[in-house]
Amino acid sequence: MINEICNVLKRNKYSEPEIRRIADDIIGLCEIFDYSVEAIILASNLRERYSFSFWDSQIIASALLSGCGVLASEDMQDGFIIENLKIINIFESN
Repeated sequence: MINEICNVLKRNKYSEPEIRRIADDIIGLCEIFDYSVEAIILASNLRERYSFSFWDSQIIASALLSGCGVLASEDMQDGFIIENLKIINIFESN
């Protein structure tokens, strides 16, 4: 989610103009899906079933509903598969 990227950039002392530029670049490269009631319910089910964090469950729900095949993460379990979605931890994967 772009919001999470912006949050990480802010924590790492990026300025707001830098964050907006990076967000704009990402928006230009990606297809953006609206967050829905269906995503909220799916995220809740994912938290219950897999004990994901609140934010991770929302990211995974959004990826599943948008038809993503691969989700890049910096802190989720590398190689974990949920339905047709494979999680790749960018710091652990080869």
